[in-house]
Amino acid sequence: GGKDPVDLIRSLKGRVSQLHLKDLEKGTKLPNFGKLPNEAFRELGNGMIPMEPIIQAASEVDVDHCHVEQDQSTDPIASIGTSMEYLNSL
Repeated sequence: GGKDPVDLIRSLKGRVSQLHLKDLEKGTKLPNFGKLPNEAFRELGNGMIPMEPIIQAASEVDVDHCHVEQDQSTDPIASIGTSMEYLNSL
């Protein structure tokens, strides 16, 4: 909703146990509040969301689980594989 995700995660220390991670095509205008076209979603690391600092902040505040959320894909299994490869590289 227009806030810095890293600052938001840190401000919620002790109150967040899980995060849903998704990435968006570079250049997507935000906030868009549910009006994004399906084509806007990308595999983690292939878009504009700064995942590395988000994952770091989640680790700092003891988030238990991060869930990869791929809204749309022509090949969901390949997309999840791409996202997992990216996360494992961090």
